[in-house]
Amino acid sequence: LPCIGFEAHLGGKSFAYSADTFYEPGGLRTLRDRGFISQERYLGLLDFPFHYDLCIHEAGIPPIHTPIESLENLSPEIRQNLYIIHITEERA
Repeated sequence: LPCIGFEAHLGGKSFAYSADTFYEPGGLRTLRDRGFISQERYLGLLDFPFHYDLCIHEAGIPPIHTPIESLENLSPEIRQNLYIIHITEERA
């Protein structure tokens, strides 16, 4: 099941690392509706801190990782501080 990474704050800056987080709103809704994750977990996974100064996010095969398309569809403001890892060089 999807897990939640970690975040850190130092000197007025913020950092988030996704770990094996699955961030795909439609897929998360399906997991919740089928009873695989709770409403609380669903909301927590949707609330990834993309607004932080630096976000390192894993991408890959769902539902363990976020589909890269979900990250590519984020706003340009969010993608500005987003680094996608755990993908092949062709996708980077």
